[in-house]
Amino acid sequence: MLPYPNPMEKDGYFTFVITEESDITITIYTITGKKIRTIQSPAASAGYNQIYWNGKDGDGDELANNTYFYKIKAKQLSNNKVTEEIGKIVILK
Repeated sequence: MLPYPNPMEKDGYFTFVITEESDITITIYTITGKKIRTIQSPAASAGYNQIYWNGKDGDGDELANNTYFYKIKAKQLSNNKVTEEIGKIVILK
């Protein structure tokens, strides 16, 4: 999992490689743990993927300069096995 670019000025992508077709959910949190956005990508194919993020919260507001956390969850379509990863992304304008 690699957010690109990081730090992010305006918008960017979450890039990742998965081994099986999966439903992807990316949740973005403030540094205090408040959920501000959820991005879903059903049926992402095996291999390299990228999911666009406009850099805004769930209400469509731009985020302030800060560090944010994301959690990506991949649920395999074949057996419902869930894999998660947590990382951080920086907004710097």
